[in-house]
Amino acid sequence: MRLGIHTVFLLRENILFLEEWLDYHASIGFEVFFLYDNSTSSGKDDSSIIFNKYGYPIEQITRGLSETRLRDELAGILGRTSAEIVYVQWEPRDGDGDIRYGQEESIVHCISNFRHKSDWTAFIDMDEFIYCAGDIKLALSDCERQGIRDVVLHQKKFDDRFNNLSIPVTQIVDCIEGIDTSDRKS
Repeated sequence: MRLGIHTVFLLRENILFLEEWLDYHASIGFEVFFLYDNSTSSGKDDSSIIFNKYGYPIEQITRGLSETRLRDELAGILGRTSAEIVYVQWEPRDGDGDIRYGQEESIVHCISNFRHKSDWTAFIDMDEFIYCAGDIKLALSDCERQGIRDVVLHQKKFDDRFNNLSIPVTQIVDCIEGIDTSDRKS
């Protein structure tokens, strides 16, 4: 069984966390990553290259990284990962020719073009980490035996990674209580 993960991301917003995200998911059994780099867009939900959708000052946090340095960092991280990387420069345009985030379209693109590369693919954001109490491949094998082809994972919202820059994301333990994510489709 081959597991994949698809994500759309803005490099400047995620460069500080990308390697940990890749390493973590590779360590639990994911073997192929479909990385849709949408860095030339203005983002989604009122985000920009200056502030993310939660208001964190991305440009200020990463001001020491020029565009060339960002790309060099990305190349280094991707070169160090043991997993297969499918990197897509993602630039869908709206009717005015502006580059938009296009997350739903990227999922369709991934399924249409790369479905042969994985048996199961998770479609998540880069600030999300999949957790399975046991062996994830065993759990998915059980699903297959039962005829289950789609799985929806509910999430727990932990304190934001930008509030915890001094520690790895996987060491954040403060959970935000009272957030109901059961109706989300992400």
